[in-house]
Amino acid sequence: MKIGVYICTCKSVTDVIPVNEVVDAVSKIDGVVTVKTIPNLCVGDFSQVIEDIKAGNVERVVIAGCSPRYVLDRAREVISSKTDISPYLIEVAPIREHAAWAHRDNPQAAKDKAINLIKAYVGRVKAAQPIPKEVAVERVQRVLVIGAGPAGLSAALELADLNIETIVVEKKPYIGGKVVQLARYFPKLCPPYCGLEFMLRRLRLATNPLIRIYTNAEVLEVTGSPGNFKVKIRINPRYVDVEKCNACGKCMEVCPIEVPNEFNFGMDKRKAIYLPHDLAHPFAYVIDPNSCIGVKEGKCTKCVEICPTGAINLKEEAKEIELNVGAIIVATGWEPYDPYKLSDQYGFGKFKGVITNMMLERLLAPNGPTKGKVMIDGKVPKRIVFIQCAGSRDEKHLPYCSTICCAATLKHVLTIAERHPDVQMYVLYIDVRAFGLYEDLYKKAQALPNVFFIRGRAGKVEQDPNTGELIVIADDTLLGERIAIRADMVVLATGMVSSLRVHPPEWLKSGVGRSWEKELLQIPRYHYFAESDYICFPFESKRTGIYVAGSALFPMDVSWSVRSGIGAAMRAASLLLGRARTEYSYLTDPNIITIDTVKCTQCKRCTEECPFDTYTFDEKGYPKPDPLKCRRCGICVGACPAVALSLPYHNTDLIMGMIKSLDIKPDKFNIIVFACVNDAYAALDIALRRGETYPEEIITVIPVPCIGSVNVRWLADSLSLGIDGILLMGCRSGEATATEQCHFIRGPDLASVRMENLRETLSRMAIEVERVKVVEITLEDYDKVIDVMKSFVEEIKKMGPNPFKGFGAGAGFGGGMLVGRGLL
Repeated sequence: MKIGVYICTCKSVTDVIPVNEVVDAVSKIDGVVTVKTIPNLCVGDFSQVIEDIKAGNVERVVIAGCSPRYVLDRAREVISSKTDISPYLIEVAPIREHAAWAHRDNPQAAKDKAINLIKAYVGRVKAAQPIPKEVAVERVQRVLVIGAGPAGLSAALELADLNIETIVVEKKPYIGGKVVQLARYFPKLCPPYCGLEFMLRRLRLATNPLIRIYTNAEVLEVTGSPGNFKVKIRINPRYVDVEKCNACGKCMEVCPIEVPNEFNFGMDKRKAIYLPHDLAHPFAYVIDPNSCIGVKEGKCTKCVEICPTGAINLKEEAKEIELNVGAIIVATGWEPYDPYKLSDQYGFGKFKGVITNMMLERLLAPNGPTKGKVMIDGKVPKRIVFIQCAGSRDEKHLPYCSTICCAATLKHVLTIAERHPDVQMYVLYIDVRAFGLYEDLYKKAQALPNVFFIRGRAGKVEQDPNTGELIVIADDTLLGERIAIRADMVVLATGMVSSLRVHPPEWLKSGVGRSWEKELLQIPRYHYFAESDYICFPFESKRTGIYVAGSALFPMDVSWSVRSGIGAAMRAASLLLGRARTEYSYLTDPNIITIDTVKCTQCKRCTEECPFDTYTFDEKGYPKPDPLKCRRCGICVGACPAVALSLPYHNTDLIMGMIKSLDIKPDKFNIIVFACVNDAYAALDIALRRGETYPEEIITVIPVPCIGSVNVRWLADSLSLGIDGILLMGCRSGEATATEQCHFIRGPDLASVRMENLRETLSRMAIEVERVKVVEITLEDYDKVIDVMKSFVEEIKKMGPNPFKGFGAGAGFGGGMLVGRGLL
């Protein structure tokens, strides 16, 4: 094994460290055949390294210079692209940050640290295994979009523009989502049909055979993995052939059955056969099987008899189809919060004049039950009270703000003032949240003479038994007094709830969704679909290949739904259109989990702790990772009690190769730190750049992909080697809470649980449990991280040396004592 060490001699290093002495020491390390100094190596001049590799002088490389956060990826890409060396046989030892800067006031400590760091990374590169630069994976060039509202349709249209076939599944018999029930968009106050018609024109283009839409359909099951999901879809009978129906309406004229019209929230009636709305797509009638006596009982065939095109078939049955897709976009939209849950407080369902904001939308719509007029019992109300946050921002109902209710009420106020200028309107609000362009709506509404904004939450809605008037009791928080407002109509601004909560789909309960329902839906109190990380991985669910758009993601208006649909489409396209090697074979990250079946006990802990449902099982019962589901977080590596799992860049051999190569001095304290590379390690880099230093007792800081990827066996082995203390620094914990920051969802929480188990074991062995500590360090904690490290060093010094120091590797509890006694 020929290892070349290349030391950067930039001024930041040479001002503190005597590089020549480091070269002499490093030259004596076993396996090192070449040690060279290169000025400003870290800026990217790797020509000398490349020459040595091509000449056969060097087989593995350690670059000693800047932090691997700045240099490692670039070094691997440049060197491996110009040689035949695997990128994972190249490492970077951060002697600038963790030697020259960490001990800038102590050149001797800086020199010793630089030598120790290089020894550690030589040990790491010795243990590294070459792997292919890329791995080819088949990916189906088709996307399933669940939901045909503005988000789902936008996603489908964008994917079609990228020449990707798209299947759209919509549960309702028409497309458009909640938009088709709106009277006006905001902030433009234009009719929503114009935007929908624009989308329909794009769908009708001859270039869009790439989009297939199944209405009246639902997804039953999703199995498989990213790039190749198998989907089962049920197409429910419409009983009307959309290809034959000319929407003449004769069937509806003869239908004898009337039922409440759910499109208008029960404020009028529709027939058992009906046209969903004026711009329905497909533009064809549909039969409600729950109310049609011809379908249920075979007692009526009037519609069949009168249909001039023979489009109606009362015996039509549901169909099931199966297809393969490479990615899935969930755009299932939202439902209004159930107003009947507010019946006791606000009288919905008890008092006729109490309606919801969506019911008002239908009253204001020209195709609504009152043809665009706001009326109760055929009369225009003289006074209307709007109750904002009806059930929202309320721990008993919805604890969150739905973001658009204020803007919707402002739209309603302006529209009513335009059509019924004599109506007095009162808006009871907690806060008016009119962000961006919606501020203009607020100012226009404030300027209206018959509109009054009152800051305060409504406590109760009652009815005067003599006059029938509604009485709204509220606290005016600005005046500090209780008020009572008489009204003819009360409008409840109810919030938005993910339709996944209201109507959990079948596919979420099996296949890909098995044991996922709780994870997929966001924090229970927020009722929304959980993203993997809403800042770092927007639109991406906790399952690779499944993306989220529109109000399934969080409450949003139409314009944001369109944007999110496009964003989700781009994420799906990036999965399917990665770097192509052949027409249907694409390249993916070669860092794939491997399982040592000799060590594996089939305990299934890896499958239980993986946040991304990466594992299935092979025919012998061993865990089998899916390379396209795996996020390479290493949490399963940290979970495995038998250390049977490995990632090429994160495994037991690499980590212990580093630690065993360190110069552990028996007469000094020796402390190591594991730091999450995304947060704590980066925060430490910033602190050192800003002039901070840390104690020389900390002999190395090991970056890890996630603090949850640290295996307790590594900690036990480290203690057996004479390490006096181990500090683990990860991001903020709190799985499934608003403060959780882990890119991999569960890392800090899993690390804390494992450390508790280790502490119990240490206690049995009469080892101070405080020798291993987990702390939360986020990227913004660069002003705290050094103090945390210093404090830990002082704690270890007070405890004294590790009592097992001096027993040697393999003699202590890491090498066999704990394992042999069944304590790990």
